[in-house]
Amino acid sequence: MPIEDNIEDLEKLILDTVGYVENDIPRKLAALVSEIQAELKAGRFKNRTGDLRRSMQVKLIDYNINISMKNYGYFLSFGVDGKNRSNALGLPNEVATAFGVKENYKFGSNKVWGINPYKFYPIDIEEKLLKILTEQDG
Repeated sequence: MPIEDNIEDLEKLILDTVGYVENDIPRKLAALVSEIQAELKAGRFKNRTGDLRRSMQVKLIDYNINISMKNYGYFLSFGVDGKNRSNALGLPNEVATAFGVKENYKFGSNKVWGINPYKFYPIDIEEKLLKILTEQDG
């Protein structure tokens, strides 16, 4: 194969990659943000006032995804260990960091009643980001 053919293939690969990074990644990240927002708001929790649902915000800042909600939303999603509950889920790193605790920390103590986890906070965000960034999202 002549060297010129390889150079043309390399040039095409570079242009395709640049196009993907400049156009497709931001579009796919924006779609992921919308998906996460919808998943959170569809959570299986009582909606007495709607304050929790209204507080849920997912933002794309550069290539970072920022998720926020009223603190009790995290307690509901991950559960709280207590006198009559002991099945709280450990916090993923990004949530634990926001609360100033270590990854896999569980809310609660033997002095509270506890809350079963509702599991509406998506825990596969990192994998979805990696798929987008490595073009493995099919």
